[in-house]
Amino acid sequence: MTSVTGADTNKYGQMLSQLYELTREEELRSYKWQFAIKRIQVTQAQVTTNAIWTAGSTTMQVGTTAGMIAGWLVSSVLIQGGGQVAFPPGIPTGTTILSITDGTHIVMSNAATAGGTGVLVFQVNNLTGYWFAYTAPANLRGIDIYAVFPNYTFVWPFKIQNIVEFGFIYEAGYIYTNLDPGNGNPIFEMVLDPGAAQYPADFVEALSCRLAMKMCRPSTKDEAVLKNLDAEYQGILMRAQGNNQSEASNEEMGSPWWVEDRRGGR
Repeated sequence: MTSVTGADTNKYGQMLSQLYELTREEELRSYKWQFAIKRIQVTQAQVTTNAIWTAGSTTMQVGTTAGMIAGWLVSSVLIQGGGQVAFPPGIPTGTTILSITDGTHIVMSNAATAGGTGVLVFQVNNLTGYWFAYTAPANLRGIDIYAVFPNYTFVWPFKIQNIVEFGFIYEAGYIYTNLDPGNGNPIFEMVLDPGAAQYPADFVEALSCRLAMKMCRPSTKDEAVLKNLDAEYQGILMRAQGNNQSEASNEEMGSPWWVEDRRGGR
């Protein structure tokens, strides 16, 4: 058995360690696998907290760094939907969080030109035109949204879902939308990587076959071998996708809105 972590120093162990992560992400993104779908309540991409900055220093003391991300703007007020960002006196225009030192200190990309104190907003630079920005999970592999604040009408024994669909843009780790967090942070349906322990057997078999194809290609000129591996992979994938479809949710009233795919074919 060859390790996928690079622990095996033989030829095939090193090849597999370089191929595994990339191939696993390809397989997760290539189809809407039920085992990877999860509803996630996202949080707004901003943190408001007290701050103290000193002239000539790039270090800023803050009330908390919880939720902050390097690259966010150091601003005066929350600006959304492509508005002009304002920076506090003493903080140069365009200053961002360079790094987070600890729970109460950050390093800025520019040194302060004057000292000051106040309540600042650390936020992603929202240039999309959508009003709000939310931070996406690090293990996100795909995203879709059908409803955010679903409400229900109960007419016993039936449940009727009253759904509104909202637009969004996913860019570089952030989800931009017009959904107001004041009504409760929105819920998105996402494809996440749940970890190998959650992979069903047929997905593991498909992934293993795909890895074998990639490892064989540079070391064999026998096209018949490659064609046989490809045929085996297609058969395994078809079976896995069939099992995946049979596991899709079936909500009452014929409204499986969390698992239908408006893009078709995935």
